[in-house]
Amino acid sequence: MPVLNAALAFAITMLILSLVTNVLVETIHRVIRMRQKGLRLMLGHLFDRVIAPLCPGANAEALDKNRSAFLDLMTINRSPTGTALKGEKSVADSDAGFWLWPWDGRRLDNLGLDGFMSRLGGSDFSDDIRMAGAGSQAGLNTVLSDIGQKFQEFGDEASQFFQRRARFLAVVVSMGAAWFLYVHPYEIFATFIDDSAVAQRVIDMQDQTTTDAMAKFAAGTTDNEPAAPVDTATVDGTGQTDPAQMEAAKAEVKVYIDQLTTAGVPIGWTDERLKAAGFAQWEFLNLPYPVLGEKHSLTTIVWLLLGGLLVGLGGPFWYDLVKSLSSIRSLVGLGAAPSDAATTAGGAPGLPQTAIDHFLTSAAGRDAATGAAAAEEEDEPAVG
Repeated sequence: MPVLNAALAFAITMLILSLVTNVLVETIHRVIRMRQKGLRLMLGHLFDRVIAPLCPGANAEALDKNRSAFLDLMTINRSPTGTALKGEKSVADSDAGFWLWPWDGRRLDNLGLDGFMSRLGGSDFSDDIRMAGAGSQAGLNTVLSDIGQKFQEFGDEASQFFQRRARFLAVVVSMGAAWFLYVHPYEIFATFIDDSAVAQRVIDMQDQTTTDAMAKFAAGTTDNEPAAPVDTATVDGTGQTDPAQMEAAKAEVKVYIDQLTTAGVPIGWTDERLKAAGFAQWEFLNLPYPVLGEKHSLTTIVWLLLGGLLVGLGGPFWYDLVKSLSSIRSLVGLGAAPSDAATTAGGAPGLPQTAIDHFLTSAAGRDAATGAAAAEEEDEPAVG
């Protein structure tokens, strides 16, 4: 079944190239702080439409100050980098400037519902929210449920917006990768048909490639998109400056490309391929470009654009196709079917279980720390 082997090898090659694109897109997201900006933008809209109406009597100046404090509260990384700032200066102001720009650990890029409610409950905003509950636990639960529901809705809508924008970026990056790496789908597939040894060497990479893809699935970035602005309470823990991130991305891309070229997959520009394609290369940036008047240049451009579109289909598409083709090969006796590993995780006992519990626990802790609860008990008239 040389055609089936060639198809599987082609799908694995596209999966590897989609991981290359994923590395590049993820690096761009980190460098331009796309997740941090998306989370902050969403929380700003949430404050304007949900939290601000719960602050009675606040004038425009007070609301503007409260908005800045709310955004700082919800997006700050509460590690030593986040708590180093003191006084009335806004964390947003401290993020400005050239010297702090390379550091990417000060801001959260994801915030879950439980983390949001916990931070909200431990803040000054919890006083107005509890007053809005009309003095009863049932009323407070209703207010908190409404806030939690709207937080999820705002996050889902923001995620859809940023994912659409990220898909466009992924396609652009895929096109660029196909152009610079000479991803010519016809030549790649023809090589697998003509040389079964090359196809088999690529097939042998299946386990490692699918493992890498699964790791990126777990990280939420395999679809060449940023993780949803509202997802889990995690931060960018790389602790790397932008140049370091770009160097790390370059090294990871090189590993993937070396795997393919070592196996004999015809990717990457060579003098022979430049001549056959009707292209030349600008030495300053190693930029390949079509030569005017060359009869094969237009055909090459079409194939490279097609290669970019195929890579731009994303990791999940090629991962599923690899699994399907592997299953077919196992049915005809050419190989073993892939297996998926599932993991489960349990919650820690004794901790808040719901978003409302997170708010109430945090609010109770704040009252205990400030003495508010004791003060309220002293103000109550004696009975009897």
